Amino acid sequence: MPVIAGALPRRAAKLVREWCQEHQADLAADWELAQRYEPLNMIPGADND
Repeated sequence: MPVIAGALPRRAAKLVREWCQEHQADLAADWELAQRYEPLNMIPGADND
């Protein structure tokens, strides 16, 4: 997933990239819901997976 704007420290950016990889299907499903203005599903954060 590309960064649209801003920057994070290297370690934080790595954690975010790993989380996105692990939750790619969840993120895609929520994106589909969002495009239809439907409620999104909760995706656990990196600190409580």
